[in-house]
Amino acid sequence: SSIDQNGRGILLGETVGESIVHVIDYSDAGDFSIVATDTSLSTGSMVLASSSGPRSVLASQVGGDFAVSLWSDSLGQVIEGSTHQLSSVNRFFGFDDAAGILLARDASDSVVVFDVDSNFALLNQISNVSEPIAYDSVNGRLATISSDHDRLDLWDALGSAPFASFDVDLSDVGEIRDLIWKDSRSLLLLGADGLLEINLRNADSLTVTVEADGVIDDLSFGVVPLSDNQPPEVAAELSWTLQEDS
Repeated sequence: SSIDQNGRGILLGETVGESIVHVIDYSDAGDFSIVATDTSLSTGSMVLASSSGPRSVLASQVGGDFAVSLWSDSLGQVIEGSTHQLSSVNRFFGFDDAAGILLARDASDSVVVFDVDSNFALLNQISNVSEPIAYDSVNGRLATISSDHDRLDLWDALGSAPFASFDVDLSDVGEIRDLIWKDSRSLLLLGADGLLEINLRNADSLTVTVEADGVIDDLSFGVVPLSDNQPPEVAAELSWTLQEDS
């Protein structure tokens, strides 16, 4: 099932040999309804909701491919002309309606990004992305845990390499089960032995005003080199020659 931010969505009801699409509506306070539609899909189909818009994605396996369609939560029906075939896809894990992108894993275990507003055209393919993986629709980024379970990586969904990495200690949570965004600044990581919250913080700037004859406290500065730190190159040692007044 999937529910959008307006309280509308769809539910797949399994019957013999097919899944019937049901419309969910609790947009009005205190009123909740589930109504069956005339739309049916193959057994094992899935639906992906989006928190950023009123559309969902329906995905059904057809042979070794997937048939994907856009569903209008407000109209309660498949959007005409939106059905397309996607090959070499193993599973889907994210849909962002506002950005118009669908995220999946392909047969080579790469992350693939499709443009749903351009007939599900391939936008990007990212290799060497380990599990678990979480998509942040607010900022269009992916969060993953390295295969060694000692690093959190952040990726742009349309990039090809992590734009930020953080060392993490996951020794207390046991086998990693899932990773989700709590909000734009923190993630929740579920392990076999516990739950871990990971906070992402940006350094705050600080302005210091020095006034004449004022009392100055000691200031400490922190510097993080972006690459191997190298000493500066100078042509020669600095020296001074002074002429004494006679």
